[in-house]
Amino acid sequence: MRAFYEIASDYCDWIERSVKRGNLAEWLPCILAELIHAAFCLAEDDSPDVGAGDFQVRECNREAARLPSLPFQHYHEVFNAFDLDSEPVTAGLDDDLYDIYDDLAEGFKIAKQVSPAEAKRYWSQSFRIHWGEHATGALRALYCAHWNK
Repeated sequence: MRAFYEIASDYCDWIERSVKRGNLAEWLPCILAELIHAAFCLAEDDSPDVGAGDFQVRECNREAARLPSLPFQHYHEVFNAFDLDSEPVTAGLDDDLYDIYDDLAEGFKIAKQVSPAEAKRYWSQSFRIHWGEHATGALRALYCAHWNK
């Protein structure tokens, strides 16, 4: 779980503090790919949960969340790649990035108020039902923006 925690913390730092991460067009797809990979691994991680004493719980501050200038704002996506009759919808990169942040921040809050094990369950479940859609959609859009210049 520590790998997920560190990646999620890095992402939240970027959103809250506008921490410079070099070339945003290169860093953003990398952090999203790392988050997606780490979230998939959470569900399969059968290692003992990190003890409360080993888990440095960070405070997330939604009011401080600010996005830097993004490489683009809107893109098209389909919500179910297997529904061949579905029409594309317009999605917003800023909406994706804030929704990911909100779910990660909620997990940090749960880690502090309940337990790290409960935070791990929350992050895994919310990835499957919510922020995973935002992360994969944003990653796909960033991929297209990079390679289809």
